[in-house]
Amino acid sequence: MRILSQDYPSVKLVPETPEDLWYLEKVIDPGDIVEGISFRRFKAETSSEKKKIFVKLKVEKVSLQKHANTLRVLGIIIEGRPEEFVSLGSHHTLDISLGHSIKLTKSRWLDYHKKMLEKAVASSKRPKLVLVALDDEQATIAVLSETGLDIKAEIERKGGGKQYPDESIMKKYFHEVCKKLSEFDVPSILLGGPGFTKENIYAFCQESYPELAKKIILADVRSPGRAGIQEMLSRPELLGLLKENRIAYETGLVNKLLEEVSKGGLAVYGLDQVKEALEFGAVEELLIPESFFLNNRDACEELMEKAENVRAKIHVISEDHDAGKQLKAIGVSAILRFKI
Repeated sequence: MRILSQDYPSVKLVPETPEDLWYLEKVIDPGDIVEGISFRRFKAETSSEKKKIFVKLKVEKVSLQKHANTLRVLGIIIEGRPEEFVSLGSHHTLDISLGHSIKLTKSRWLDYHKKMLEKAVASSKRPKLVLVALDDEQATIAVLSETGLDIKAEIERKGGGKQYPDESIMKKYFHEVCKKLSEFDVPSILLGGPGFTKENIYAFCQESYPELAKKIILADVRSPGRAGIQEMLSRPELLGLLKENRIAYETGLVNKLLEEVSKGGLAVYGLDQVKEALEFGAVEELLIPESFFLNNRDACEELMEKAENVRAKIHVISEDHDAGKQLKAIGVSAILRFKI
């Protein structure tokens, strides 16, 4: 996520990866003000057309459209332009997509809200994964981080005919691509492109660069080059890889909680028990299932304020993985500093 300006109570920002939208969903609450560019369909005599508008919404509901890489913000228009296309007081949905800036104004910024934005920004310089889109003539290599996409190399195969290059020329081309990929310290590489080149270079990599091959995941992409890289951004394989780091961390937290519960140790679960532990200042880690957070924001805000007062760490746990589903089943929970 890229922060353009930070002048509380307002922040102007740009979400640049699907994970940014996940963070933003946890930050925007009903009653907040969100401003941005949107589109509204208007009927003419014989047809309808979309008009570009600027809207300022008082938020009523936020929902993440995971498969569309969009955060939908439903609210009431309190300001907009052009005036002839905006009806003040009417409902409107602002779709926040990747690469588009918004301005968020909150009447109350909890420490938790700020930390969620900090988490999104803090890892902005750390590469998440490498994307490669290639065919038998060219390869484009890009690094994806939370600030966006950075093209690192464009490699062209040298020599031979376009349609039927000989084996030695292809091996030289594959070596050049693999050597470049070996320079990046990332956990995963998403490799795609039309035809069979991606399978061929993967087989070559398994034989000549076995450690590199362990990082590669193949994706079906229709185009090589920069067009293929852009196509990869909507592939389910990429979304899955982006989740892996967060899932591993969250699974560790839930497993620690369950271990303490099983031995009657430093853990409590259930809303009343967690509130009591917070009153005693005994909570070290507060774990909130994502669905509970989204459906009970007022109750969660109260919990988070108490957690901040006792300097407990706050975690909203995704339910896209088994550990998150386990937490959903037992509800709001806490890992303790001491037994009560």
